[in-house]
Amino acid sequence: MLDDREALFRALIEDHGSHPRHSDPLEPADARADGHNPLCGDRVALALRLAADDSIADCSCRARGCAICTASASLLTDLVRGLRRADAVALVEAFRTACVSGEPLAATPYLDDAGREVMAALTIIHASPLRVKCVTLPWHALKAALTGASERSHDLRVAPAGETAA
Repeated sequence: MLDDREALFRALIEDHGSHPRHSDPLEPADARADGHNPLCGDRVALALRLAADDSIADCSCRARGCAICTASASLLTDLVRGLRRADAVALVEAFRTACVSGEPLAATPYLDDAGREVMAALTIIHASPLRVKCVTLPWHALKAALTGASERSHDLRVAPAGETAA
Protein backbone atom coordinates (compact mmCIF):
# COMPACT_ATOMS: atom_id res chain seq x y z
CA MET A 1 0.00 0.00 0.00
CA LEU A 2 2.82 2.44 0.83
CA ASP A 3 4.35 1.84 -2.60
CA ASP A 4 1.02 2.81 -4.21
CA ARG A 5 0.84 5.99 -2.11
CA GLU A 6 4.47 6.84 -2.94
CA ALA A 7 3.82 6.33 -6.65
CA LEU A 8 0.69 8.47 -6.48
CA PHE A 9 2.59 11.14 -4.51
CA ARG A 10 5.33 11.27 -7.17
CA ALA A 11 2.78 11.40 -9.99
CA LEU A 12 0.80 14.18 -8.31
CA ILE A 13 3.90 16.26 -7.62
CA GLU A 14 5.17 15.80 -11.17
CA ASP A 15 1.83 16.61 -12.81
CA HIS A 16 0.51 19.42 -10.59
CA GLY A 17 3.97 20.82 -9.86
CA SER A 18 4.64 21.25 -13.60
CA HIS A 19 1.09 22.15 -14.62
CA PRO A 20 -0.71 23.82 -11.70
CA ARG A 21 -4.46 24.23 -11.98
CA HIS A 22 -6.56 27.22 -10.92
CA SER A 23 -3.64 29.58 -10.43
CA ASP A 24 -5.06 32.55 -12.33
CA PRO A 25 -6.12 35.57 -10.25
CA LEU A 26 -9.67 35.30 -8.90
CA GLU A 27 -11.63 38.55 -9.06
CA PRO A 28 -13.72 39.42 -7.24
CA ALA A 29 -12.74 37.40 -4.19
CA ASP A 30 -14.47 37.20 -0.82
CA ALA A 31 -11.36 36.14 1.12
CA ARG A 32 -7.61 36.16 0.56
CA ALA A 33 -4.47 35.05 2.32
CA ASP A 34 -0.81 35.05 1.38
CA GLY A 35 1.78 32.74 2.87
CA HIS A 36 5.54 32.61 2.84
CA ASN A 37 7.96 30.03 4.12
CA PRO A 38 11.13 32.05 4.74
CA LEU A 39 13.20 28.87 5.25
CA CYS A 40 12.87 27.78 1.62
CA GLY A 41 11.28 30.74 -0.13
CA ASP A 42 7.93 29.14 -1.00
CA ARG A 43 5.14 31.71 -1.46
CA VAL A 44 1.41 31.25 -2.00
CA ALA A 45 -1.41 33.68 -2.76
CA LEU A 46 -4.86 32.20 -2.19
CA ALA A 47 -8.21 33.75 -3.08
CA LEU A 48 -11.71 32.38 -2.43
CA ARG A 49 -15.18 33.14 -3.67
CA LEU A 50 -17.87 31.96 -1.26
CA ALA A 51 -21.43 30.94 -2.11
CA ALA A 52 -24.53 32.09 -0.23
CA ASP A 53 -24.53 28.83 1.76
CA ASP A 54 -20.98 29.56 3.01
CA SER A 55 -19.41 26.94 0.77
CA ILE A 56 -16.37 27.54 -1.41
CA ALA A 57 -17.69 28.37 -4.86
CA ASP A 58 -14.31 29.06 -6.44
CA CYS A 59 -10.68 28.98 -5.38
CA SER A 60 -7.41 30.17 -6.84
CA CYS A 61 -3.97 29.53 -5.39
CA ARG A 62 -0.77 30.78 -7.00
CA ALA A 63 2.42 29.23 -5.69
CA ARG A 64 6.05 30.13 -6.29
CA GLY A 65 8.64 27.76 -4.99
CA CYS A 66 9.24 24.06 -4.98
CA ALA A 67 7.19 21.51 -6.92
CA ILE A 68 5.73 20.10 -3.69
CA CYS A 69 4.27 23.46 -2.64
CA THR A 70 3.04 24.21 -6.16
CA ALA A 71 1.39 20.79 -6.50
CA SER A 72 -0.20 21.03 -3.07
CA ALA A 73 -1.66 24.45 -3.95
CA SER A 74 -3.01 23.10 -7.24
CA LEU A 75 -4.57 20.05 -5.61
CA LEU A 76 -6.10 22.17 -2.86
CA THR A 77 -8.03 24.21 -5.44
CA ASP A 78 -9.75 21.07 -6.73
CA LEU A 79 -10.35 19.42 -3.37
CA VAL A 80 -12.00 22.30 -1.51
CA ARG A 81 -14.50 23.48 -4.13
CA GLY A 82 -18.00 22.92 -2.80
CA LEU A 83 -16.90 22.37 0.79
CA ARG A 84 -18.55 24.43 3.50
CA ARG A 85 -16.26 26.70 5.47
CA ALA A 86 -16.32 24.48 8.60
CA ASP A 87 -15.57 21.34 6.57
CA ALA A 88 -12.67 23.04 4.78
CA VAL A 89 -11.17 24.17 8.11
CA ALA A 90 -11.60 20.63 9.49
CA LEU A 91 -9.87 19.24 6.38
CA VAL A 92 -6.92 21.59 6.91
CA GLU A 93 -6.56 20.41 10.50
CA ALA A 94 -6.86 16.72 9.59
CA PHE A 95 -4.34 17.12 6.78
CA ARG A 96 -1.83 19.02 8.92
CA THR A 97 -2.10 16.46 11.72
CA ALA A 98 -1.56 13.54 9.32
CA CYS A 99 1.41 15.26 7.64
CA VAL A 100 3.12 15.95 10.97
CA SER A 101 2.30 12.70 12.78
CA GLY A 102 2.33 10.13 10.00
CA GLU A 103 -1.00 8.83 11.31
CA PRO A 104 -3.73 8.06 8.77
CA LEU A 105 -5.83 10.98 7.62
CA ALA A 106 -8.76 11.53 10.00
CA ALA A 107 -12.30 10.86 8.83
CA THR A 108 -13.18 13.17 5.95
CA PRO A 109 -16.81 12.39 5.07
CA TYR A 110 -17.05 15.51 2.90
CA LEU A 111 -14.44 14.17 0.42
CA ASP A 112 -15.07 11.47 -2.15
CA ASP A 113 -12.84 8.40 -2.35
CA ALA A 114 -10.55 9.97 -4.97
CA GLY A 115 -10.09 13.08 -2.81
CA ARG A 116 -9.25 10.98 0.25
CA GLU A 117 -6.73 9.00 -1.81
CA VAL A 118 -5.02 12.20 -2.98
CA MET A 119 -4.90 13.60 0.55
CA ALA A 120 -3.54 10.31 1.93
CA ALA A 121 -0.81 10.28 -0.73
CA LEU A 122 0.26 13.82 0.19
CA THR A 123 0.57 12.88 3.87
CA ILE A 124 3.54 10.60 3.18
CA ILE A 125 5.54 13.84 3.40
CA HIS A 126 5.76 13.16 7.16
CA ALA A 127 8.77 10.99 6.31
CA SER A 128 10.57 14.20 5.24
CA PRO A 129 9.96 16.61 8.13
CA LEU A 130 11.76 19.48 6.41
CA ARG A 131 9.24 19.31 3.53
CA VAL A 132 6.08 19.29 5.67
CA LYS A 133 5.85 23.09 5.48
CA CYS A 134 6.13 22.88 1.69
CA VAL A 135 3.03 20.71 1.37
CA THR A 136 1.02 22.41 4.14
CA LEU A 137 1.70 26.09 3.36
CA PRO A 138 -1.21 26.43 0.89
CA TRP A 139 -3.50 24.71 3.39
CA HIS A 140 -2.50 27.09 6.18
CA ALA A 141 -3.26 29.96 3.78
CA LEU A 142 -6.70 28.42 3.15
CA LYS A 143 -7.40 28.28 6.88
CA ALA A 144 -6.21 31.87 7.29
CA ALA A 145 -8.48 33.04 4.47
CA LEU A 146 -11.48 31.19 5.93
CA THR A 147 -10.97 32.21 9.55
CA GLY A 148 -9.28 35.59 9.15
CA ALA A 149 -6.47 34.47 11.45
CA SER A 150 -2.86 35.07 10.49
CA GLU A 151 -0.08 32.76 11.63
CA ARG A 152 3.36 34.06 12.44
CA SER A 153 4.90 30.58 12.07
CA HIS A 154 4.03 30.55 8.36
CA ASP A 155 4.29 34.30 7.78
CA LEU A 156 0.62 34.28 6.74
CA ARG A 157 -1.19 37.51 6.06
CA VAL A 158 -4.89 37.92 5.51
CA ALA A 159 -6.41 40.74 3.47
CA PRO A 160 -10.05 41.82 3.29
CA ALA A 161 -11.77 41.05 0.00
CA GLY A 162 -10.73 43.45 -2.69
CA GLU A 163 -7.28 44.04 -1.22
CA THR A 164 -4.05 42.22 -1.75
CA ALA A 165 -2.25 40.83 1.31
CA ALA A 166 1.30 42.11 1.75
